[in-house]
Amino acid sequence: MITVGSGAKRELINFELSRYARYLITQNGDPDKLEIAQALL
Repeated sequence: MITVGSGAKRELINFELSRYARYLITQNGDPDKLEIAQALL
């Protein structure tokens, strides 16, 4: 469980992505975001 901004609690769902799925997300992401820009290097 995690606490969200309003103080409510919500269950956190984890996803396991394949290497190809991570590649596609990186290629289609916003390069202005630091994490995407670093992944594109």
